[in-house]
Amino acid sequence: MHGYLKDEKTSHLLFIGVWIAYTVLCLTRNTYSTAIASIVDEGLFTKSDAGVINAVFYLIYGTALLVGGKLTDKLPPWYMITVGIIGALAANIVMAQTRSFHVMLIAWSLNGLLQFAVWPSVVNIIATVLKKEHRQKAALYISVCVSTGYVLGYFAAMLLLARYSWSSLFWFSAILLILVFVLWQFITMKTKKKLFFNKEDALPAQTEAVQAEKEKVPFMRILLLSGFFLLLVPSLGRAMLDLGVKSWVPTMMMENYGIMPDTASFIAMIVALVNISGVLLAAKVQKRLGNCPVSAVAVFLTVSLPFFGLMLFIGKIPIAFVTMLLLVTTTLSYSMNQLIVVQIPTSFQKYNCIGLATSIMNAFASFGATLGNYGFGYIADKMGWHAVIVSWLIIAAVGALCTFLALPAWKKFFSN
Repeated sequence: MHGYLKDEKTSHLLFIGVWIAYTVLCLTRNTYSTAIASIVDEGLFTKSDAGVINAVFYLIYGTALLVGGKLTDKLPPWYMITVGIIGALAANIVMAQTRSFHVMLIAWSLNGLLQFAVWPSVVNIIATVLKKEHRQKAALYISVCVSTGYVLGYFAAMLLLARYSWSSLFWFSAILLILVFVLWQFITMKTKKKLFFNKEDALPAQTEAVQAEKEKVPFMRILLLSGFFLLLVPSLGRAMLDLGVKSWVPTMMMENYGIMPDTASFIAMIVALVNISGVLLAAKVQKRLGNCPVSAVAVFLTVSLPFFGLMLFIGKIPIAFVTMLLLVTTTLSYSMNQLIVVQIPTSFQKYNCIGLATSIMNAFASFGATLGNYGFGYIADKMGWHAVIVSWLIIAAVGALCTFLALPAWKKFFSN
């Protein structure tokens, strides 16, 4: 029990603090991705080696989330967010001062380890600490933090890379993290003074029938009967297409159209900015499909296929058209994020499986980011960008197939 708020002003202040802190953490988590194009262009690392650092970050992040998911329910969320801020700050300072592959690998890996509890802690605050009337809107608004952080990160890269080296990106992130650390400590101090600890008010009521149902059905059986395990495939694939594609967009555009790193970062910034609309798109499509998140995921994956197919003509079609294709495909991928990591896990509320379902789904998304960040760079090095785009097509097709296969089980399970 971490307490909850009844005071409206304090609840608003806390959400603003959480939103800013998580947005900046998303920005700084993406700092290395914004620097990859310049690092590769400088000849410091190959694309394969550059991809390894990002890949290991998400591998460790996902593994820590899978193994330590229950820990986030026991420790105060304020402290876990603070640990994430401090870890990101230390990692960015080290990254700014080194050109060693191994030092970067270690620093960014520790960053992933220390940030694993940030998102569960953010969800914990929104779901249990904010004033009850604020929680639903907060859950929607927090979804745009990732894209907002990416937009700001690419905007900073566009400005800084025009005059300075890639190390300036990490120094910029470090300065932001220092400011966020001070702000978060101030908001935490203010919030703690207003917390209530009435257990009956803080926790949702449960009927005896619902509680009996939770105890009757084993967790693994619930996931099996609902088609949840099949949905781990599109979760992994979506992250590969979303995070992996975004990480390599600047490098891909530079090598196919001969543009400068700052211009490539500008294109990536526009892509991330448009992606924010994916949150509203997901909500509208899900509503039109009978509020079934699995149906919406299947639609998004299927619709993305022809757009990925058109990208096979990269280098032969105008850069503006390629940018449009990237806008569509990444927005569709980002639309699925809200559905896969929020809507699908919360469907298991009456079975008391939200926490574990969220941890498993997010872990597979992190593993997808790992494969995307390393795999696409390796394929680009060995076989070229056309082979990378073919892999995007295959990932989307396999994800769509698994989603359609899971859909009958999902509808049957939740109609009972």
